[in-house]
Formats: sequence, structure tokens, C-alpha cells
Amino acid sequence: MKHNRVRQVFSALGQITSSLNSGNSPASSLATMAVDCQRWFASSGAPVVTENRILTLDKMNPRVIKMEYAVRGPLVIRALAIEKELAQGVKKPFKNVIKANLGDAQAMGQKPVTFIRQVLACVCKPDLQSTSNYPPDVIERAKLLLNACAGRTVGAYSQSNGIEIIRKHVAEYIMRRDNQIPSDPEKIVLSPGASEAIRVWISLIYQTILTTILKYSSSTNGNSLLRLLPVISRSPTRYITCHSTGGIYKN
Repeated sequence: MKHNRVRQVFSALGQITSSLNSGNSPASSLATMAVDCQRWFASSGAPVVTENRILTLDKMNPRVIKMEYAVRGPLVIRALAIEKELAQGVKKPFKNVIKANLGDAQAMGQKPVTFIRQVLACVCKPDLQSTSNYPPDVIERAKLLLNACAGRTVGAYSQSNGIEIIRKHVAEYIMRRDNQIPSDPEKIVLSPGASEAIRVWISLIYQTILTTILKYSSSTNGNSLLRLLPVISRSPTRYITCHSTGGIYKN
């Protein structure tokens, strides 16, 4: 059955190609193509994408639609517009915009840590270990990391909780920081940045606390909402994650 459908597809494509090469006007050729495709889909039994299977705003998660992102508020949008105006030569009583709403240090001129950049270069392009003038400790660290990767390449998949040698180093650091209190590398999970770790953490505690509320509160009627009460100022990542899971973020 599948092979018959494939032959039908190629047959329809051949007929459409012949129609396009026959000298017909583009409009008539396209019309013929549309009719041929409709006939084939109707006769082949192939699934047809209907309107109710197309993702639209009214079918998306309403929590995501209503979500507000502080980093993209009116003030920030206006600041970005001013930056573009400055780049276009529009005269202003200042030469640049200082973004005080983000902790983006390097965007504000902070220089990257040389050791980290050199190690990254060596693990991404291993031949630099022998062709560059990088310091010995950089080469040593790059080899250590590559030896811990499958196939000795950073392009390979890692364990779900992160590369083992890095988790061991994290555990060692935690022990030094906490006066030698034991730290198990197997209980450490690495994340691609702080934002992803925050999302996972909030999702975990949200489900745990909400389940407890619904189980032991007789007055909720199944409509309880978790309210996060952070001890720090509003964080966009915490804010949007809380709302996307159905919670209410309270300052």
C-alpha cells in the first residue's frame, strides 16, 4: 500500500512537471497543479491537515500567552529604539545607552577570562593544543575534558546530568567551600546556564507544593495557586517560569 502511494506521488509530480513544461501560462499551470494535488490527496487516503490541527494563538497554552517578560518591557523596548537611532546618526544629548536592567557584564565592556576562552578554543579545535602558544595548564585542562567526552569530542552527547569529570570537580569545590562536608558527584546535575536550572527548580517545587496544597486543603476546590515569595528582586526567569506553570509571582 505504501509503495503504491509513493508511485502515485511520483506520477502526480510527473504530470505536474509536464504541465509546467508544456508552455501553459504560470497561472494555468499552478491551477492545474492545485487540482492534481487535491485529486491525489482525495484518492490516496493520505492524511490532510485541517484547520483544527494547525497551531494558533487561541490553541496555545493560555498561561504562556498571558505571560509578561520584564526584560522586554516598554522601557527596554524604548532603549533599544534609541540605540538604533544613535547607530543611524540621530543626534542625542548622549552617545550611548547604559543597560542597568541586565547583569550582562561583557556587553558593558568586561573582558572575558583568558583561561576559559583558551580552554574552550582547544576543546572545540583540538589541533590548537599542538599548534598554538597556549600555556601548559590550558592544554592540560583541555586534554582532561576531551578524555572525559565520548569519542574525545565535545560534539558527542554527554550524560544527562553532565560530564562526570566536571561533576567531580564541582563536588570537590563544594567540599572545600563547606568545610569538607561530603558531596556526591552522582547527586550533582549540571545545567546549560542558570536560567535553565531555575526553570527546572521552580517546576519541581511548584508541583510538590501544589500537590500538597490540593491534598490537605479542603477549601481549595481544586483551584489552589502556588505563590512564590522570593527574598530577592523580581527575576525575569523566575517570573515567566512561575506563570508558565500556573503560579502567581509575588514581590
